Amino acid sequence: MRTLIDIPADDLERLDALARRDRQSRVAAVRDGVCAHPLGHSEPGWIACGQGRWRELPGPADGVLYPQEIRQDRDAD
Repeated sequence: MRTLIDIPADDLERLDALARRDRQSRVAAVRDGVCAHPLGHSEPGWIACGQGRWRELPGPADGVLYPQEIRQDRDAD
């Protein structure tokens, strides 16, 4: 399949530099980029990316203890 695309000049310069570095044609560099793209595979959503991040934070890891601890000042009355 043939495709016609418009590439901004600064991106084209970077593409040419990449092709020179890898000793390949500009077309081959574009083909490699298309092959490397995860077509049809969505990246994990923001929920999946944040899963388990709470483990890195200081403080209680228990979902019941956490609200109790942050509300201690309210129970003092």
